[in-house]
Amino acid sequence: MIRLLSGKQLMMIQGFTFHRTGAEFITLNTGVTLLLINKYSFHKLGASKYCGGYRWRCSSKKRHKCKAFAVLSVDDTTILRLVGMHNHDPTAYKLNQKGFYVKA
Repeated sequence: MIRLLSGKQLMMIQGFTFHRTGAEFITLNTGVTLLLINKYSFHKLGASKYCGGYRWRCSSKKRHKCKAFAVLSVDDTTILRLVGMHNHDPTAYKLNQKGFYVKA
């Protein structure tokens, strides 16, 4: 672990530095669970095992033909890989009164 003067912590692996992302799971009002990483949403490809985990595809794959995806560990606790750049702005979500997220 590397601590910057600002107090922020970085992890160094094989000479590369990594910072903690704002990753979280949200549930939409439709019951669908999405992964949010830095405000971008991803949905899980059920049976798509990839590099020791499961692939989560950008939720805007069809609409924007975005090729970005994330790979999470089998137990969904660790981000193993982030691949590609998003070609669009992140979709905004807001929490409704029932505790579910909806597109803003």
